[in-house]
Amino acid sequence: MDPEKSISVVELEQQETSTSWLRRTLATFKPATVTNGVDVPLKHQLGSFQMQMISLGGSIGTGLFLGSAQSLRDGGPGGILICYSLISVMVFCMVHSLAELACNFPVPGAFSYYATTFIDPSWGFAISWNYVMQWLVLLPLELSAASITFKFWDGFPIGDGYLITAFFVMMILINMLPVRIYGLAEVLFSVTKIAAILGFLVTGLVILFGGVPHHAAILDRYWKDPGPFTPAGFKGIVAVFVTAAFSFSGTELCGLCAAETPNPIKSIPKASKQVFWRILFFYISSLTLVGLLVPYNEPRLMALSKRSANSSPFVIAIRNAGIPVLPSIMNVAILISILSVGNSAIYATSRTLVSLAKAGMAPRCFGFVDQGGRPMVAIGVTLAFGCLSYVSLVGNGAQVLFSWLLALSGLSSLLTWCSIGFSLVRFRSGLAAHGQSARDLCYVSRTGLWGAYVCFGFGVLVLVAQLWIAVLPVEGAASVEKFFKVYLGAFVVALFFAAHKLYVYVTTGELGFGVDPAQMDVFTGRLVAEGGKKNGSESSI
Repeated sequence: MDPEKSISVVELEQQETSTSWLRRTLATFKPATVTNGVDVPLKHQLGSFQMQMISLGGSIGTGLFLGSAQSLRDGGPGGILICYSLISVMVFCMVHSLAELACNFPVPGAFSYYATTFIDPSWGFAISWNYVMQWLVLLPLELSAASITFKFWDGFPIGDGYLITAFFVMMILINMLPVRIYGLAEVLFSVTKIAAILGFLVTGLVILFGGVPHHAAILDRYWKDPGPFTPAGFKGIVAVFVTAAFSFSGTELCGLCAAETPNPIKSIPKASKQVFWRILFFYISSLTLVGLLVPYNEPRLMALSKRSANSSPFVIAIRNAGIPVLPSIMNVAILISILSVGNSAIYATSRTLVSLAKAGMAPRCFGFVDQGGRPMVAIGVTLAFGCLSYVSLVGNGAQVLFSWLLALSGLSSLLTWCSIGFSLVRFRSGLAAHGQSARDLCYVSRTGLWGAYVCFGFGVLVLVAQLWIAVLPVEGAASVEKFFKVYLGAFVVALFFAAHKLYVYVTTGELGFGVDPAQMDVFTGRLVAEGGKKNGSESSI
């Protein structure tokens, strides 16, 4: 046989295979077939390990690498340990409460369904749009932060607009591919961030105990001078709670993935438990080291308005030790975390919009799912909002815009976690009213009902404490602007709630709060313990 001809045949077969794969991929963008009027479900394409990585990837990001600078400046190293430890207790109770709800009701946009069904439809509407806003705002903020993070390298030749576009295109490609590709991407991002944190822990311990040439051991030097707490005292510690909650935001994503995993009873509890302990280890250990290596009055911590990696205490700690190259490696880890959190923002927003559409709380087109299992219209809306990142290229007014956008979602995580805890409390009341108990569930939270009460109660206490900070800020004189930049998110949720109540009153003439436990639907879409099948003739997914 002619070798040239053989090579041509091989090349032709490879081209046909590539064309076939591309044709199959493009075909998945077609509308999925609707059978008997039943909504098209999200596909089960995420495994347990991918769910863990998605939750981990959505939680370890700029909140840790950059947000810890604000925490250290406000509360000092002692304040960081106190606040992050207490918030981690709340998150621990939250993820277990969410695991019980998500295992029994694996629905898209979980939080909306639970709040609507077990608390109040108006509260479900408000908390769901609050959650959508949290991630919608985060997407353009992360894109802008990506371009600014490159300023770490002096004289970087590529302009901000091109950098934003490059990151935006990468996020679009990852979310346009099948859901399992998104899961694989998050695995890679999370592994990279974990490696960066472990590397920092090793490096930090070497610096702490004087292992770097020409640098004396630091030990507890900065805990003695300037001390473990800032001059703001207790108020400074209270101010750290919101930053800590923002840093832990994303741990609830494992519940949001419930509708896209084939075995939620097995996958969700495992993902919830492992993600919490991993995040607790990474956060507490790394922030303890940060508090030992960087004093709270470090001048570079003050450069927070630039959102630059130069103000990250992780980078500052390595730079102060005079170690070459490693600061650049840490900056690359920050860039990867930005890309990962941006992907999580697209995922979380689109899935919540699907839930709202199916519940009749958003335009029905948002519930469109293609043959690849992607909610394309919801993803498109999210990506369109991401274009706001280009506003950061226009003058100083952009900083004002983004500061107010961030204020819109400042309390979002706390409100969402409170809602999850209270949803479980109400769900258990509904079970009791229908003559059932926790023994009839396919999975029961390991923290039980008390964990739900802790999650809800502690969240309310933090929200009240933040009201104090809003009225009497840590720095400077009180003002209306400072008040709303701290507490605007709570007023927006209240506005959504009131607007929905008004709509219900106008359309039905009814006005009330709360779902009567005796009338609560605790069966539709629920999985039973044997066989993993759903109760009820209808399905919520």
